[in-house]
Amino acid sequence: MLSTPLRSLRTIAVIGAIVLAGSAVACSDDDDAGTDADTEVTTTSTATSAATDEATGAGAGTAPADATQAPADDATLEAYSALVQEVTAAFPDVTLLEDNGSFSVGDFAGDGRRVLVFGTAADLPSFVEIEQTLRGILEADGWTEDTTLAADGPTATMSVWDKGEDRAVLGAGVSPADPSACPADQIISECLDSLDPSEVNVQGAITVADR
Repeated sequence: MLSTPLRSLRTIAVIGAIVLAGSAVACSDDDDAGTDADTEVTTTSTATSAATDEATGAGAGTAPADATQAPADDATLEAYSALVQEVTAAFPDVTLLEDNGSFSVGDFAGDGRRVLVFGTAADLPSFVEIEQTLRGILEADGWTEDTTLAADGPTATMSVWDKGEDRAVLGAGVSPADPSACPADQIISECLDSLDPSEVNVQGAITVADR
């Protein structure tokens, strides 16, 4: 069990446990959020934090889980390795984490290899910008989005992509580093805006599903 940093010019503390769980992204805000998949819309910051965890595989405020390396002869290795190179080039100042994990988006669930960008708002752009960068990488590499499997909210987003026999899950989100900093009776977006950037976690991940 190990995690493998790819490149570190300025180390970002990886404090997220990498577990994509649940079948929907739950979101909260003062405005209604549109969704394209099984997405539960709530009004609590606790639910929004959970949405971020599901979308990115990062549990806010927790220690990193040990990562199990996938077998070198796995059929998805070529597709995954190409994406890792592109993500590394797009975020040269960030320590990335590679690991294996589970995911569930609508009726699409399984396990796969993941590359994670994780840090605080003091060191990384917004989760929307991270998602757009990762989306651009997938598009440039020939992946096509399955718009029937997607979920979006004010603090998290999730989408599924196809390329030949391979499928990938793209997720990104934002959450307080300390979940108690945004109680359930507060509007999550307003709470996050009130925090210092160093107290806000942002993250994005691409998981290539095992065949």
